[in-house]
Amino acid sequence: MFKKRIIAALLVTVMCLAMCIATAVPASARSGEIRVILDGSVIRLDTPPQIVNGRVMVPMRSLLEHFGASVEMIPSSRTVTAETNDGEIYYMTIGSRVISINNTDYILSEPPQVVDGRTMITAQLAAYIAGVHAIWSPAANAVIIITPSYLTTPDFPRGLSAITLPNRRLTASERNAWIDEYNRLGGPHELELEVVRLVNVERARAGLAPVRICPTLNTVARFKAQSMADLGYYDHIGVYGDAADLARAFGHRNEIGENLYRGPQSAAWAMAGWMNSEKHREIILHRHFETIGVGIYVCDDGRFHWAQMFSVNR
Repeated sequence: MFKKRIIAALLVTVMCLAMCIATAVPASARSGEIRVILDGSVIRLDTPPQIVNGRVMVPMRSLLEHFGASVEMIPSSRTVTAETNDGEIYYMTIGSRVISINNTDYILSEPPQVVDGRTMITAQLAAYIAGVHAIWSPAANAVIIITPSYLTTPDFPRGLSAITLPNRRLTASERNAWIDEYNRLGGPHELELEVVRLVNVERARAGLAPVRICPTLNTVARFKAQSMADLGYYDHIGVYGDAADLARAFGHRNEIGENLYRGPQSAAWAMAGWMNSEKHREIILHRHFETIGVGIYVCDDGRFHWAQMFSVNR
């Protein structure tokens, strides 16, 4: 399960999630109501998230009940208790940074607070209790929540290609053999196509036209992902040079924008990471890009490598 079964891991989990959620919130995010997006769909809570002391706070009961947890507030003692479906009990006091989890005490980064009559807790704590991923997205002005079921990854074979790429440029015959192997394996994988779908969801939210799949860019992106996996590097510069140099080697000569990622095992999580990075988000939402190619490759050790290639038609 995604949720840690060892409660002692709470502080590590909170610290990691805080890197995404508890960052300084830009002024533009304060001007409108903060949304909560669960597995790609906006959900309505009884009160919207608030920014308190630079942290994103969410209504505890309204959010946790979406995940089957029960929440009880005792006004006289200013205490609040949450119990999850699997029997974990979280006991807190308004204004106190101490949280008791199954009768063991830990220290929170920000105490529970009452805002507009609602008990508010940090988004990262709510995510931990619910057993989900959560990140703060300035671009969407939203807390994005991703559940383990949404993170389920289609079976992407490890070491997919029978051809291991060397640390040099391929000869023309070697490149053609690699392309034949890519086509023999079926071309784009469903996980790569899911990235394209998610890219166009984000572009639609921004009022932009969708990008179309370019077969050549799909091939180039898969080659880039496999190159990083086989040669053990993680960089926009490879044996062919930059992304434009690599694309030209495959016959594509238009402007190129490239995003890379290493590690995430789902399209949703990879896209969330890209959209939470200003430079990567700018490429995804570049209004002049018209086509896209996506490549994924998984090492024998199970580590995922992702590549997006964007371009124009002219």
